[in-house]
Amino acid sequence: MSEVKIIPGYNHFFSVARVNEDGIESLFSGEQFIQILSTDEPEVKKGIELLQNRPNPFDESTMIGFIVHDRPQSDKALITITDTQGQMAQQMTTSIKMGVNEILYDHGYGKVGTYFYNLIIDGKTIDTKKMVFVAF
Repeated sequence: MSEVKIIPGYNHFFSVARVNEDGIESLFSGEQFIQILSTDEPEVKKGIELLQNRPNPFDESTMIGFIVHDRPQSDKALITITDTQGQMAQQMTTSIKMGVNEILYDHGYGKVGTYFYNLIIDGKTIDTKKMVFVAF
C-alpha cells in the first residue's frame, strides 16, 4: 500500500487493485472521482444561532426558533418583529434553555407583507432574519 497526498481544491481520480500473498495483482476497480474542498476540521458552533422561521412564507402563524450552543448570562430572550419601515409589530419574551428553543408567533389572518425578526439577548442583537406573510 502506498500513501497518496491529497491537495484540497483539486480533482482526484482513484482506482485500486489488490495484490495477493503470491504477488498476483487483481484488475483495477472502476475509477472514482473525489474532490476535497478542505482538510480543516468542521467548525464547532458556539454561542446562539437564530433559525429561519417555519413555515415561510405563511398566512397566520409561524414558529421562530434559535439554538443555544453556549449558555448566555441571561435566561431570557427577546424576539422583536418589525415591518420593512422599521415599525415594531410585536415583542415576545421567552426563556432560554440549552439546545433548540422555539416560540409561536401568531401574526393574524389576512395581514400580508415582509417582516423582520430579531433575536436580542442581554441587550445585544444576535441576528435578524426575514419572514413573509401571504394570504392563502
